[in-house]
Amino acid sequence: MITGASRGLGEHIARALTNYGFNTLLCARDMDKLKDLADEFNQQEPGDSIALPIDFHRPESLRDISQAIPKQWPPISVLINNAGYYRPAPLEDTNLNHFKKHMEVNCQGPFILARELVPKMARQGSGFVANILATGAVEARLNHCAYNASKFALRGLTLSLSEEFQDRGVHLVAITVNGEIDSPKKRSEQPHRDPSSFINPRSIAREIIHLYEQPRDAWTRELDLHPQIKPGG
Repeated sequence: MITGASRGLGEHIARALTNYGFNTLLCARDMDKLKDLADEFNQQEPGDSIALPIDFHRPESLRDISQAIPKQWPPISVLINNAGYYRPAPLEDTNLNHFKKHMEVNCQGPFILARELVPKMARQGSGFVANILATGAVEARLNHCAYNASKFALRGLTLSLSEEFQDRGVHLVAITVNGEIDSPKKRSEQPHRDPSSFINPRSIAREIIHLYEQPRDAWTRELDLHPQIKPGG
């Protein structure tokens, strides 16, 4: 299951997991884009992908995820929380609704999905959960109080659940993407920037596969990904 799968990093992760051989439950708000992606994957292997619209601002859309899984599929064993909400603002411009929207998408949604799926993984004796963070999960930034709070909270949630469930076979990892993810839009906005100072989304997807494959005696709990070259460096 991949949230935020309709574009960008989420789409690259979905492609990597599909190519690896997983059945993929693609989740996001943009149902049209999700359906196109699922149709593309199903042309390669019919029945391998399902598009499921979810909206972290509407918690009721996250409940009973298991009912969306075809009976012939195995239970969900991998969860990638990639959906995110980012609207920086100074404190005086951050009202309660603005703050709640960050918390709903960046922490509450992953909590609801974890509560639904992680105990089931534990009963199976295995499972893998990767929560995608950003620099805002480890470093405070100017005018980012709501975003920082939500990402720090997600990091804390991930580490706490890792402590709770690692002995029961569930590998939870916090992945901090410490830099800008490469995209045509980013390139056009910064035409003179060294391309190697961006993080290739395919590289992040490959690292997720590597984390999934880790032996049980050498699990990573936190991973910080950053480009070798700093912007302007």
